[in-house]
Amino acid sequence: MVYGDFRGGVAHEDQQCLPLGIYGSLKLAGELMVKSYGQVFDTDFVIVRPSALYGERCVSRRVGQAFIESALTTGQLTVNGDGMDALDFTYIRDLVSGLALTIVKPEASGEVFNLTYGAARSINELASIVKSQFPGVTVNYQPKDALMPERGTLSIAKARSVLGYIPKFSIEDGFNQYMDWYVKFIYQSQSPPKSVDSHHLF
Repeated sequence: MVYGDFRGGVAHEDQQCLPLGIYGSLKLAGELMVKSYGQVFDTDFVIVRPSALYGERCVSRRVGQAFIESALTTGQLTVNGDGMDALDFTYIRDLVSGLALTIVKPEASGEVFNLTYGAARSINELASIVKSQFPGVTVNYQPKDALMPERGTLSIAKARSVLGYIPKFSIEDGFNQYMDWYVKFIYQSQSPPKSVDSHHLF
């Protein structure tokens, strides 16, 4: 969200950040505060930019969790826009592997890294994966938020070069594992999730 509209469909760490709206601006402000703190107090820091995170124990009401909960409760997925918006969906295990590398690699200090899968996929593609696991689920489309930027792939070339970061989980692999875990989690807790508000989807 710090990048705003992705120019050319790919966001690089060294490009100018032009966030839209309050949410993206607060993200960028947080990064600037971290950098300033590092300058004033001479402390090490690493700034990480993940994207569209999903996976086991992810309960932050991102689009992936919202889709699964909606499939389990209402059988209807709500998408803001036409579903062609692309996000760089990132499985939690890939992010954790990247975070570990930022800790052990001295050359990471003071740097900014995109830690994602490195290939954007459309919301419709994610919905299709959910529908394959939950037959009969339908998709409802509604108008897109005017301040939602046009996103896409976050380049991971820097993370590959500096950290040796190699993500392993496409959404076909990672999201099916997430759905399996979530269904088991829900039925073990015997407390079905509440329906998800569409404005929390992404």
